[in-house]
Amino acid sequence: MTQATEQTKTLGIALSGAAVRGFVHLGVFQALEEEGIHPQFLGGSSAGALIGYLFAAGLNSQNILGATKGISWLRMARPILSRKGIISFKPMEQFLERFLGQLHFQDLATPLVISASDLDSGKPVILTEGAVAPAVHASCAIPGLVRPVAHAGYQNLADGGVTNNTPSAAVKQLGADYVVGVDAFAPKRRRFAGPIGVGLNAVEIMVRNSNLGTKDSDCLIAPDLSDISFGRFGQKQKMLDIGRREAEKHIDTIKEALK
Repeated sequence: MTQATEQTKTLGIALSGAAVRGFVHLGVFQALEEEGIHPQFLGGSSAGALIGYLFAAGLNSQNILGATKGISWLRMARPILSRKGIISFKPMEQFLERFLGQLHFQDLATPLVISASDLDSGKPVILTEGAVAPAVHASCAIPGLVRPVAHAGYQNLADGGVTNNTPSAAVKQLGADYVVGVDAFAPKRRRFAGPIGVGLNAVEIMVRNSNLGTKDSDCLIAPDLSDISFGRFGQKQKMLDIGRREAEKHIDTIKEALK
């Protein structure tokens, strides 16, 4: 591993949501770790909140790859009968608590912010206190599919991607001088999906631009994932390779900025 990069500025990384595409974030971290670049602040939404939490707890990319080996939707979710959703991500929350313990934000090795959305008020919510696993659960709860989460005084917290998919501004408010945003939400190409595919692309574009978080980034890493599924775990290695290659293009820019 390369010697740690000398820094006079603090680095923050904001990770977007993107379901299974969150593995691209691991590829980005692999490239940064190899150059000795380590963030002092982290933030994430949805899948980015999950990956960000694992890093903030003190794990590195290899630890996380080992922990997620054999991961599947059956291990992360379960069907439910509810007026608010047909799936619960409670198994994911329980996995995090078994793996890391019942950590609170103040227990983390690296300060972390998690983006969620309050479905009652329609406003973004930035979580920085209390238990972390339920905050991650809330940030991942896709409205209409996954049941919202009651947490931190809110009754219906849901996916951070609805209001703030790349929480770069929140990471700056946490204390970072320079923020790298990682946007994994490129709309997927659906060449033969007809009108439904066009509608899904429009929804993805809206999520990608929610709260304009990508524009708050000092450096934006935005891999082309338009041919990568949001739901297939079998493309993990391909996503890791894409994330690593895209991050490598920005290494020199990041190093120079941190000086």
